[in-house]
Amino acid sequence: MPLLKASEVTKEFATSDPPVKVLRGISLDVEPGEFLAIMGASGSGKSTLLYAISGMDAPTSGQVWLGDEELTALKPSQLSAVRLARMGFVFQQAYFLENLSIRDNIALPGLKAGHQDVDARVDALMERFDITHVATHAINQVSGGQLQRAALCRALITSPDILFADEPTGALNSAMTKEVLAALIDVRDLGTSIVMVTHDPRCASYADRIIYLRDGLIVDSLTPGPWTADSADSRHERTLEWLAGQSF
Repeated sequence: MPLLKASEVTKEFATSDPPVKVLRGISLDVEPGEFLAIMGASGSGKSTLLYAISGMDAPTSGQVWLGDEELTALKPSQLSAVRLARMGFVFQQAYFLENLSIRDNIALPGLKAGHQDVDARVDALMERFDITHVATHAINQVSGGQLQRAALCRALITSPDILFADEPTGALNSAMTKEVLAALIDVRDLGTSIVMVTHDPRCASYADRIIYLRDGLIVDSLTPGPWTADSADSRHERTLEWLAGQSF
């Protein structure tokens, strides 16, 4: 059974006449422990799809399930509870609270969810992602790569079933990008599913599967399989060749 299932999802924005159709009936499955990347040209509907399948924005029509729970049938308060308990989110910007330390920012969702072992969970995550030494730092005292690894820790503090990432490396240099991608592989190895929107072929090549959107539809997919360090260059080349066929 897929962890996440979307069926005939559409999204229209009625801010113009006629309404803008961004998603035109997308169906997809995300398996438990799968790392899925979403690619496409600007305006193809990548982020809109991520928001629609994560419950951050309601689709105009269609259904989305997380396990056996239909997200599209839930009230906003119920969706909020599901996102807190079963989903993690990482964006291009970390959106941390400036008056809290790195450690306290990571702990906050766990405390809000009522977890009893938050301190131990924070310690374990910060050690795994190698940021224990910046626990007491303010958010302006760490590098971009460290901040995004902290954002991953925050997203994982409630042990979510699935992590949604929207251009998580978009504001990082190449060295910091590699840090964050390595951390995402660790997330996948923990058994957490990942859905990542990216414009970067190198980032997409880390995924188990890549789908390509054009005009609000999935038009093709590539399945490189599980990432390994030895296969990194060949996966990148294969991804570039595939994207060339999409006129990316």
